[in-house]
Amino acid sequence: FMSAATRYQLLPLIDRAVVLEAFSLIDAHRGRVGDAGLRFSINLSGPTLCDAGFLEWLLDQMGALAIDGHWLSFEVTESAAAADLARPQDLIRRLKSRGCRFALDDFGTGVNSLAYLKALDVDVIKLDGSYVRDMIDNPRSEALVKAVTALAGSMGIATVAEYVESRAILDRLRELGV
Repeated sequence: FMSAATRYQLLPLIDRAVVLEAFSLIDAHRGRVGDAGLRFSINLSGPTLCDAGFLEWLLDQMGALAIDGHWLSFEVTESAAAADLARPQDLIRRLKSRGCRFALDDFGTGVNSLAYLKALDVDVIKLDGSYVRDMIDNPRSEALVKAVTALAGSMGIATVAEYVESRAILDRLRELGV
């Protein structure tokens, strides 16, 4: 599905539909969302990040439904930001000024991971599961998790992990500060 959506340049339309659905859910449950301190995570594709009209459209939608930016966390992948760093940087800066948070998803899978970590003002990095799922049996994976967590921490960036599939992995990740 996603490869076809990419090929036919439908990702920005899909992302807008997902945003509208998320905002509709937030609006319908506004009291519980605010009281519980919930945050909704929404993935944004590369074409959407580079869409010249997306940021203004998103801000208009937030304003029309009075969506508090503190309820939102947007996830972007390294490859999504690769095409044009200036536009994602502006989008992140402007949305963060409204309380939104940003996560760099699938961290470590791109060839320029550290460059994106430096260039994009993200709050969270999500370690790719390829480093996490075998970290108990693979010292190299654990070393990478440990190093990335330390680096992110020194930059004030939280680290979360994908593919936490066992109690042993969860316990080790907690020990490492993930």
